[in-house]
Amino acid sequence: MIVPRSARLHHHFRLPNVPHDLAAAQRTLLEKAALLKPSGRLCYSTCSIQDAENQDVVQAFLKTHSQFQLTQDHLTLPSTQPFDHDGAFTALLTHRS
Repeated sequence: MIVPRSARLHHHFRLPNVPHDLAAAQRTLLEKAALLKPSGRLCYSTCSIQDAENQDVVQAFLKTHSQFQLTQDHLTLPSTQPFDHDGAFTALLTHRS
């Protein structure tokens, strides 16, 4: 997770446990999304480049939800070109029919 641009996060989460705290919250949100209908698609995304908040959360979800499959994922690394951004992760999950 990249915290500098989100000063409010410093007060909400206990540093240095931020990645662990966020990953736990993200797993909870992903669990709620598991109610998707068959053939439905879910886009899981974070403003983080940490495996613990991204690939690890998705893989843990897939281990306990065999009705879903990972269709596509992408990690965008921080950059200042062509525009300034911190980095992000997206994963497309599809509910098998």
